[in-house]
Amino acid sequence: MFYNYLKITLRNIKKHKGYSFINIIGLSVGMACCILILLWVQDELSYDKFHEHADEIYRVITHQQSAEGIQSAALSPPPLADYLVSGFPEIVNATRLRIHNNWMMKTGNKKFMEDGIAFLEPSFFEIFSFPFIQGDPKTALSNPGSLIITQSMAEKYFGKEDPVGKTMNADNNLDFVITGVIRDIPDNSHISFRFAVSFTLLPELFNWKMDRWTDVMYQTYIQLQKGTSFEQVNSKIAGILKEKTNNQKFKLELQPLKAIHLHSSSLQWESVAQGDIKQVRLFSILAFLVLIMACINFISLTTARGANRAKEVGMRKVTGAARMDIIKQFLGESILFTSFGFIVAIGLVDLLLPAFNGLSGKHITMSTFFNLSFLPIMIGIVMITGFLSGSYPALFLSSFQPAKVLKGKLKMGGKSSNFRKILVTVQFTVSVFLITSTLVVFSQLQYVRNKKLGYDKEHIIYLPVRGDIPANYEPAKNELLKHNDILNVTVGSSLPTLPGHYWSGLDWPGKDPASKPAMWFYSVDFDFIKTFDIKMASGRDYSKDLSTDSSNYIINEAAAKYMGLFEPVGKWFARGEKRGTIIGVVKDFHFETIKRTVEPLVLHVSPFYQYIFVKVRPDNLSGVIHHIEDVWERFNPEFPMEYHFLDEAFDSIYRTEYRMGNLFRYFTALAIFISSLGLLGLASFMTQERTKEIGIRKVLGASQSNIFMLLSKDFMFYMAISNIIGWAIAYISMSKWLQNWAYHTQFHVLFFILAALISFIIVLMSVSYQAIKAALANPVDSLHYE
Repeated sequence: MFYNYLKITLRNIKKHKGYSFINIIGLSVGMACCILILLWVQDELSYDKFHEHADEIYRVITHQQSAEGIQSAALSPPPLADYLVSGFPEIVNATRLRIHNNWMMKTGNKKFMEDGIAFLEPSFFEIFSFPFIQGDPKTALSNPGSLIITQSMAEKYFGKEDPVGKTMNADNNLDFVITGVIRDIPDNSHISFRFAVSFTLLPELFNWKMDRWTDVMYQTYIQLQKGTSFEQVNSKIAGILKEKTNNQKFKLELQPLKAIHLHSSSLQWESVAQGDIKQVRLFSILAFLVLIMACINFISLTTARGANRAKEVGMRKVTGAARMDIIKQFLGESILFTSFGFIVAIGLVDLLLPAFNGLSGKHITMSTFFNLSFLPIMIGIVMITGFLSGSYPALFLSSFQPAKVLKGKLKMGGKSSNFRKILVTVQFTVSVFLITSTLVVFSQLQYVRNKKLGYDKEHIIYLPVRGDIPANYEPAKNELLKHNDILNVTVGSSLPTLPGHYWSGLDWPGKDPASKPAMWFYSVDFDFIKTFDIKMASGRDYSKDLSTDSSNYIINEAAAKYMGLFEPVGKWFARGEKRGTIIGVVKDFHFETIKRTVEPLVLHVSPFYQYIFVKVRPDNLSGVIHHIEDVWERFNPEFPMEYHFLDEAFDSIYRTEYRMGNLFRYFTALAIFISSLGLLGLASFMTQERTKEIGIRKVLGASQSNIFMLLSKDFMFYMAISNIIGWAIAYISMSKWLQNWAYHTQFHVLFFILAALISFIIVLMSVSYQAIKAALANPVDSLHYE
């Protein structure tokens, strides 16, 4: 039977080369797009599943009610882990961690600035499955001087030498002995680090207290007993922080390990960029739509050419074949046809995968494609595509009555023609929806790039502060300013693209004594506002000439509103025992992603900063950087200099959205290409079917423009209907997407006009060739042929 289906399929491909080529290309491009998206989706869904106890591991989330709503972070106080293990028998283990960046690691003559230094407890390796190449996970962090490194770091610093037992220095301050080497952290892990040191170092290094329930600044993970309901544990632990801090605004919640990567987009202070389940759903729908469009091509062209196989169906029925036999035959042919397309799709996936990885930021290889776990997905794609493509043609073609077929009385029209019209309309609707959605996404990303942030981010170089720079900042700053192309220098505790420190224990005139407010704080120097060109709403900037300004405060407009102070300048403000005067109010500027509204912020002069910002003229960047390097080498020779541009840091916040926009744009283009192939084939068929009619019309005086309109008007009518439906769907779905942004572009009528224009151009390009060819043809030839 399989041989017969194969023989018939190959015969039809040979007989109708043009249509077969269109079908195979359409199916292969559709399946290739679907496979690429599914590979991406599988990679997104695979995060953290490699851990042995993945189903029993949970992360603690802290929610806090604030004036702007609920703020959530995967952070918790240091006493919580021990409290959970000792107080809840369902919790068998717990561990705490913090990950720090920008440490100088050195051994011998090799020294590099490194990110990903994790402070871990021994219980971390009891809960998580990060395999050791060397060392014992139970004892590798048994003392404060222990250090665990990843395999790539071992090769980077020691080459082929055995690193265990060797010494590494951190920040010219700490000496560690390497006690273990682990495999590199997989890409599909939400926890990522390169070095691990003992958690017990934190109190010693930073003078942090480990018994404070108000210090919500550590990541806590727990392991539940197998079979325990985490919902029940959730309800039990929810009020712990309320009880311990006497603050009713706190609430704890458990987050399953496997859900972290795709369900953490609303959390703050994530150490690794996370995915978003909304994007997974969006691209899954996109994959389905692209595949459906390829199937519609197959259905339209197969049913349109039904008359070519009518006699074959009639003869088979006369010789005793049942309708189910005919259905099986056409479904089998469809699956075989799809299989040919799938072979081509594999080649396309292999060809497009490097570009796809570049767009998506993934490292997917063809080995993932040929993995046994992906085999059911591949089989499913072929079978589903085959059945979707072949089901209606099989039912339609098998319904032919042999008597009418063999007498030549079969009329190809009616229901099959109407169904093709519906399919064409659906295909156009999907195209219009994708075009409109792409325009909205592009417009929003352009809005993000061009939005006025309230500060000047252009031509600003920033350097992470390490080593002797804090002690030598003023003389180093003076040396930097000697270069003519350096306009200003300042410092800050955080980048303007990130929130600073969140402090509570605040007080001001008229504050409700029962409230426990908290706001963001930036540590700055006297030139911060001037360097970033932040505008003053009222009051004045900091002045070096006034010694009292080092204890005064400047707030933003959101903070003034939050405190209920209509004229805050001159009012006193206190953080704990540090009391000063509000000397100015700056206009709100975006120090977080514009997905969020501007929150209350306090600027205060402090020596505790992490970055130096250098505002420069863009004309001589190489000379400026060389001067900065010279100054750095003079004042901080032990630490290598690392510099970045602030506008690049800003763009990195929206890297995920930029990638999504690029992927969406390219897959929309491929979907339009598939739709155009179907239009081209259908227009060719309709032109052939109406050859005699066209000839008669031309003999009776129809002009070339009349013939062109005759063949194009139906497609234009379907496109008009599709635009109305596609606009409505796009408006509803993209309006919801824009709601994820606190600041977003407006839904312009121009989006609909451009979508209509693009879609009509696509139809004209797809249909015009056949229409013009028919209009220019000699009617004598067509009538003689008939």
